[in-house]
Amino acid sequence: MSPAFSPPRRLALAAGLCLALAACSSGAGIGGDSGPDPRRPARDLEPLDRAAFGDILTGLRRDNGQGALAMDGRLNRAAQDYATVLERTPGRLGHRADGRTVGERARAAGYDYRWVAENLAWGHRSNAQVAEAWMRSPSHRANMLDPRAEDFGLGREGRSWVLMLGAEK
Repeated sequence: MSPAFSPPRRLALAAGLCLALAACSSGAGIGGDSGPDPRRPARDLEPLDRAAFGDILTGLRRDNGQGALAMDGRLNRAAQDYATVLERTPGRLGHRADGRTVGERARAAGYDYRWVAENLAWGHRSNAQVAEAWMRSPSHRANMLDPRAEDFGLGREGRSWVLMLGAEK
C-alpha cells in the first residue's frame, strides 16, 4: 500500500471530508425546509401580518375547493401565547410543550370548539414562507384545507409559528 493511502491517511482524509460537508449543510426545519441558524437574532423576519396570512390561507383553500376562514381573536391570542412558550423553551417544538393540548389551549382562550387543529413551524421569515412549508407537509396541509375549519388564529414569537384552526360548537 502506498503511503498516500495508508489507513491513518485515509482516516484523516475521510474526517476532513465529513467536516467540510457538515459545514456546508444545514438541518431541516419544521415544515420541510432549512431553518436559519438559531444563534442568529430574528432581525431578518418580516413583521407578522395576520390579515395578510388570512389572504394567503383563503387563496390556498379556494384553490383547493374550500371556503375562506374568519380570523378569530381568541385563536390569535391562544396561538400567540403558545408561540411565546415555544420560543422561550428551545428544543421543545411540539404540540404539548406547555403540558396542554391544542384543545385545552383553545378552550382556555374562550373558544368552545367542535373541531380544532394546530400547525407549528420554526424558522420561516414570512407568512408566505411558512404557508408554503405547511402546504408541503401532508399533515399540515390537511389541517389547512380541512372542510370543517371555519376560523383561524396565527401567532409568531421570534422564529416560532403557531396556526390554530377551528370550528365552534
